[in-house]
Amino acid sequence: MKKKMDPIKKIKLIYSGELLVFAAVFLVLGILIVTGVISVADWKRIAFTYVTLVGCSYLIFDFIWCLKSEKHRKKSAMIDKLMILPVALFVLVFDICMLCLGYVHIPEGAEASPLFGYVIGGDLIYLGLVYIFQAIYHYYHPVPLMLEAIEEELKGEESPEPQAEESVDNTPEDETTDE
Repeated sequence: MKKKMDPIKKIKLIYSGELLVFAAVFLVLGILIVTGVISVADWKRIAFTYVTLVGCSYLIFDFIWCLKSEKHRKKSAMIDKLMILPVALFVLVFDICMLCLGYVHIPEGAEASPLFGYVIGGDLIYLGLVYIFQAIYHYYHPVPLMLEAIEEELKGEESPEPQAEESVDNTPEDETTDE
């Protein structure tokens, strides 16, 4: 008979497994883009630029928010914020430079800068490596929000489920009233 897995270990394995799946996808896509197997089409270049402008701005804002707010810091892992910050800063500056130089919106059929392929692929490879690190690190040092989920799981196992109470009907069925 198999032993039931500890809920703490189960939650940590699920979270680490999810991070490893993201890491594998990002690494494969990044390597394929850097090597040129997947080319950077016009729509990818434009979408990458505008999505990362918003995303990188949010990541930088979230890092500053985590530094300033003690409440937010308790719920977040600062190491996650620190590891993503360099790529967020680099890609934000890259996007602004490419927009200013006019390399994002080029005429149809014109040669696009090969920098986009290297930056997009390099960004994905870096994020894949970060996710691998986070998967290993957070298995041993869970994220504060994961610790809350573990506590809720343990509370759910300790408290027995409430049993349905039977309703008691005090009216006799056989009695009839004569009027």
